Amino acid sequence: MRNVVQVLDSELHMLNYIEPRNLMNNQTLKRFAARYSVWCILLSLMLVFSAYSGGVSANSAEGKVISICSDANYWFPYTFNENGVSKGLHVDLVKNALAKLGISAVIEPLPWKRCLFSAKKGRYDAVISASYKQERAEYLYYPEDAALGGVSMQRLTQVEYTILTLKSNAFDFDGGFSKIPEPVRVPLGYSIADDLSKKGLFVKTSTKGIYNSLRNLVNQRAGSIVTTKDIAVLVAKDTSIGLHVSSVPIKSKSYFIAFSKKTALTDSERVEIWNNIAAVRDDAALMSTLLAPYGKDDEVPVN
Repeated sequence: MRNVVQVLDSELHMLNYIEPRNLMNNQTLKRFAARYSVWCILLSLMLVFSAYSGGVSANSAEGKVISICSDANYWFPYTFNENGVSKGLHVDLVKNALAKLGISAVIEPLPWKRCLFSAKKGRYDAVISASYKQERAEYLYYPEDAALGGVSMQRLTQVEYTILTLKSNAFDFDGGFSKIPEPVRVPLGYSIADDLSKKGLFVKTSTKGIYNSLRNLVNQRAGSIVTTKDIAVLVAKDTSIGLHVSSVPIKSKSYFIAFSKKTALTDSERVEIWNNIAAVRDDAALMSTLLAPYGKDDEVPVN
């Protein structure tokens, strides 16, 4: 467009320096008037096109279909696998945010380590739900404030981790990590396992989910389980087992939809998705609707 403006300026410049006798020449005036009119029309068309392009770029991801893998482990109410279908509050949040942008998603539940590895290889555009880890940030895009360790503005939700023990060995966390009953059972691939290992604790990881860890806790009558507060409260409802949930969480983390660095989504499109997730999360009425199905006393799944 700058070139068109320069040409118009040149045309006017030429008219200013035409010899006076030529100004009386109707043919000369007509020729310059016609050329000037053509350039004006071209400039107008380019301005219209520029404005249209700007409007389109405001939602450039509209109409796209992206692939996402979610954690298949029973991480209630955030992500879990129900008959081969990705379910959970975090999945619902992402679906709602994408729908507002006109984006469709194919979401598939996978074991967490495989989900991360697949995103690293570019087989999926994104993963649900990942906390920030520097190692993961080498192959996943996170919101800018994710690495700060606080409550991210573009998170899905903030998740508290707590300790689950038998009532006969009831334990309440007081800030002393060395006091946590060992072995500490944590699902394989969860970042909290690394955090606890760095504290010098004996951590046992498993791919078989919370209820397998619970059976081991009951059978061995020793150790503890570190899981989210929501899951701990859920499984502790079974009073026949006799479980105790620590009243104090050991950690709070922001969780995200993180994008593969091999995705075709642009920087602005990713930011747009994160911003829409924040908008959905901050909509109290909508969140109440999304949370409602997970407040029911569903039957505990059998592994």
